[in-house]
Amino acid sequence: MSGVDADAVLPTEVVGSALIRWRKLLLLRRQELSFVSTSFAKLWKQCFPWHDLITLQLIRPTQSKAESSWKCESWKKAALWYHEQRRGRTLLGEQGPKHVARLRRLLSNDVSLDAAWRELNATENRPTPQVTVEAIWHSVRERGLDALKEPTTRERLARCDAAALAEIDRRITKYKERASAIRKAD
Repeated sequence: MSGVDADAVLPTEVVGSALIRWRKLLLLRRQELSFVSTSFAKLWKQCFPWHDLITLQLIRPTQSKAESSWKCESWKKAALWYHEQRRGRTLLGEQGPKHVARLRRLLSNDVSLDAAWRELNATENRPTPQVTVEAIWHSVRERGLDALKEPTTRERLARCDAAALAEIDRRITKYKERASAIRKAD
């Protein structure tokens, strides 16, 4: 079998179980045929289009666990419900027209990438983190209103935006009202 030709080995007409016999022959003699014939890989692909030549295993498309989960009926129901609730809206979070106009302006060709990055990441364009408000309030509760004069608290107050300052002011007003109510009760 030194000069094996792929067309000569593979039957041109498949009658009954002839293809199965040829596949068995290929499986049994695949090692020696691969050394002798250069067209063995072609012959293998014709007879076993879905099997790996080396491992003999069925070639399956790679699919992660997440990808296979998309085929579940519960996922299909959840996705259908989600799209019905969205009613054709494409954004996950609705943006105000001022914010959208600002982003479009930053996307124009006359704004450099560096300038856009600086504007988007500037601290004055972001709300004050809630933890900063809570840190200020914790110091007021622990040390009283004199804590507002301390350097660390002053620094935190300087970093606050208008909404955070309004929240701190609301809490201080409520704190003063409680303190005066307690004094009157005594």
